[in-house]
Amino acid sequence: MIEAYLHGFFGGPALWQPLFIHADGLEGGPKGERLALRLPFHGGPQAANFDQSCRQLWQDPILSQAAKPVHLVGYSLGARLALAMACQEPTAVGALTLIGVNPGLQDRAARMQRLNADARWAELLSQRDVASFAARWDAQPIFAHRAALSAQQRRLLNAERLGHDPLALKEALRVLGVGAMADLWPNWPIWPFPCISSLAARTLNFCAWRQRSARSCRMGCCR
Repeated sequence: MIEAYLHGFFGGPALWQPLFIHADGLEGGPKGERLALRLPFHGGPQAANFDQSCRQLWQDPILSQAAKPVHLVGYSLGARLALAMACQEPTAVGALTLIGVNPGLQDRAARMQRLNADARWAELLSQRDVASFAARWDAQPIFAHRAALSAQQRRLLNAERLGHDPLALKEALRVLGVGAMADLWPNWPIWPFPCISSLAARTLNFCAWRQRSARSCRMGCCR
């Protein structure tokens, strides 16, 4: 089964390479084709809303020609897009791996809070200084683990980030943020394929999402 990888916000396809190298070492070599997709507003096509962004990913020149079903693997924003893609085309998905996923916000106040927070980040990007934005972004407690990155890992991360268009990233926050997407919790337990969900961030919100996903998930594994 072909594996299609979707990176997170402010990332890029190259950031999956260390994982691929590690996996090949464990497996003794690749067992299937891997596709590392470039997300909308990160060098990929741009869309008017979250749902259209998912449709555009399905229309990627390589993914659209790939044998179905595929295994979608996503991190953070990529996980949310993969989740929505599976809701759009469930028969085209054979497995789903979601890393750090938030399936959506039901509470109106929480949705407005997130929209306002993303608007503040977008305002920083209006200054067109990607390096300064990266420093502020990484200062969030959720990314404290990045302090342990090696020099090589840091170079790879920065190489992807500094090539981004700040105004495109600004649009990504507006179009692809958690506050801009539909609530996908109702879709969580109904798929006919394995779903692995890993919510690793050590925050109260992620702990609550983890407990909820564990209660909801009837197939696969929620961690």
